[in-house]
Formats: sequence, structure tokens, C-alpha cells
Amino acid sequence: MNRRTLLKISAAAMSGITLPRVVAPTNVLATQETSPFPELVITMTDDGFVFPEGTTSGRYVVKVVNESSAPSHSPLGRLPEGIDLAAVEEAFAEEESDDVPQWMLDTEWVGLPDWGLPAETRSGIVDFPPGTYLGFGALAPWFNIIEIGGDPIDAPPVPDATLSVELIEMAFSWGQDAVPSGPQLLRVANVGATLHDIQFYPVPEGTTTDHVIDLFMLEEGDSLASDNPLAGMSADDLVPAAAISIISPGVTSWIDINLAPGNYFVMCPLPFPSGPPHAFLGMMEIITVE
Repeated sequence: MNRRTLLKISAAAMSGITLPRVVAPTNVLATQETSPFPELVITMTDDGFVFPEGTTSGRYVVKVVNESSAPSHSPLGRLPEGIDLAAVEEAFAEEESDDVPQWMLDTEWVGLPDWGLPAETRSGIVDFPPGTYLGFGALAPWFNIIEIGGDPIDAPPVPDATLSVELIEMAFSWGQDAVPSGPQLLRVANVGATLHDIQFYPVPEGTTTDHVIDLFMLEEGDSLASDNPLAGMSADDLVPAAAISIISPGVTSWIDINLAPGNYFVMCPLPFPSGPPHAFLGMMEIITVE
């Protein structure tokens, strides 16, 4: 199976998007000393996720520390019962197949803080029920199997989020009228029926979703109209200022965001269960951060 076909997320589904990047500094809300949750540091290397030895189930303040040579665009999910390493190896070995195995859609993707640059840390609060987990690089040729032991998570305290958004088919349902700038803890709940994610890209003033669609549809060698605010931007800028990785229906996670004032294109690029990216079906919008 071709890994980019498998998920078609971000760089794969939206190949050619050229949006400006704002690097978010390490955030602090989820990692305050008063947090009731233990800390879990997950290191991203060029070979995949590295978890502390003996990690057990629970709700954690998660820090994803990117020690790799590329952005850490990597989902993590709990495999369904009966799926073993052999099944995963077989799926990832099928380079010519466009089919996504049903077990991949049934995997419980936890929604990690995502898209940290090399040497950057992104943080949030994530639940890890006991089980066997699959992590893989959407932009790199690796996958990991991680075992997490322990007991089922039993009614942990609810994080005190400052913002919230629910992911549905095919839209974002915001829990507030505006997204303020500066450090915020964003609650992300997938209340829909399929896999989703959310990514925030800074865009110039005056950008509309039609401008972004024009960019999506641009053929190689062509250029955008001169009055498109996205004209002339480089593909090297394709890194979200904030993002969560794939999150399954019924799952809630929290991510630290720290957006500068300005305009942001917000989208879900996933194409599941099949078809065009969710953004093309309405799961995209422009927001203004003040």
C-alpha cells in the first residue's frame, strides 16, 4: 500500500499548496505545574516515535519533541482487536494498492499535537487507553508498533480548555464566536461519523476559500492570478501553525495553540472513507485571529 494513498493527508492530499508559515513556540497551558495529569514526552526521530519504557494507560499532558530531520506529521492510533504486526507489515508493503484496509479506518486515532518542525515541541492533552498502537510517518517511510499496558481510563478530570471546536461532516462547529491570539488550550472533539483532523494555515489579508481552491486546482507550471493574495508563495511554506493529527469519531483531545493575530485558512484534508479531501466538501474556512 502506498503510504500517501493510505491517508492522503496534508502534503499528500493537498500537494502543491503554498501557504505562509508561522512557527508556533512551545506552548504552556497544558504543561502548567498545576495540571492534574502526568507528563508524557514522546520523541520523534527519523525512525519513528519513541515512548518512555513502561508507558501505561491514562490521560497525559503530551509533549511531542521533534528530534527528526523533518516536520513531525505522524498519526498514532490504537489498533482494533485481532490486528497484529503481520497485518500492518502486509498493508505497508503493498506499495501499488490504493485500497485502505478496513482495520485502518477502524483504528482509534488519538489526535496528537502535530506538525512540529525539527527541534520544536508541540503539546496537548491526550488519552491513551491500553492496547497496541500504530504510529507512522505520513511524510517518511517508517511505522512503529507501541504497546501500552494498564487499565481502562476511568473518568479522569476534564481539562480546562479556553477554546473548543467539534469536527462533523463536513464542517467545523466552534464553541465560541472568535479565536483569540496567544497561548490557548483548544478542545478538539470528533463528533462525526468518520475520521477527521484540523490544521491552521496563516494566509494574507483578503484571502478567501475561493482563492485557496484556485491554489488547490493549479496545474504544474501554471500561476495564480495576480490579484490572488496567495500568488507567488513557496511550497516550502506548507507547514501549519497549529494542527492535530487524525482523530477518530468519539475521540476528544486537546492541543496547545499559540496563533499570532491575522487570518488563517482552517481545513481538514482527509479523504476518508473515500473521495475528495473533506476540505473540498465544505470542511474549510477562513478565520480571523485577533
